[in-house]
Amino acid sequence: MVSYRQLLKDPDTRWILQDRLVLVGEESKRERFSTPFGERPGVLIHASAIHSIRSQQLLRHTPWWLSFLFILSSCYALVVMVARGASVLSLTRASVLLILGILLLSALCVRLGQDWVDIVYP
Repeated sequence: MVSYRQLLKDPDTRWILQDRLVLVGEESKRERFSTPFGERPGVLIHASAIHSIRSQQLLRHTPWWLSFLFILSSCYALVVMVARGASVLSLTRASVLLILGILLLSALCVRLGQDWVDIVYP
């Protein structure tokens, strides 16, 4: 990262910019944005996006049938519990555990395999 002042002060540093993609940003509160990794300058967010594209480290969407499988298996588990006479409290606990399991599975897929699992539908 090279500051504008540094470029003006030392003309020998200008060679750093030759044949490079240059992003220009300012360091101010107005140019800072909340991200999952904390507050970051806008120019750094754009730099991260460009790096992801150039290095081909992009999130892949999982196929539609995987979300369908989550929904089907969750509903099946709850229906089996109802058929066996489970209480409302037991069904609520099972639903919460299923939701937390899906959230955890989604987070693991993103972290380990760069796969995006839609958690909205399940």
